[in-house]
Amino acid sequence: MKRRDFISTAAGSSLILGGASLLSGCSTDEKNEKFRLKTNEELQLPRNKEIECYDFILSDLDEAIRLMPETSMAAGRANKRTAYGLKARVALQRMYVYRFLYA
Repeated sequence: MKRRDFISTAAGSSLILGGASLLSGCSTDEKNEKFRLKTNEELQLPRNKEIECYDFILSDLDEAIRLMPETSMAAGRANKRTAYGLKARVALQRMYVYRFLYA
């Protein structure tokens, strides 16, 4: 595997994992600061609306789909189909939330 392919696969995999972990609770920090020690006040970020979280996750998954290879080299590794599958599940959940909670 070429270095460029490896890097894009790793980046796509991290976007998939990040999207999956945000489903539990979302507070997106638009500053994208590096990890650093924070005070208690800085840790008390206001939560985003649930729809905004789903939109953020879907945009990450779109980027993962762009970066991931069609098939993976090893069994059990994420690939483009994995990202499409997760995107479908997130989009269905987003539609449910929007339809029943915000409509």
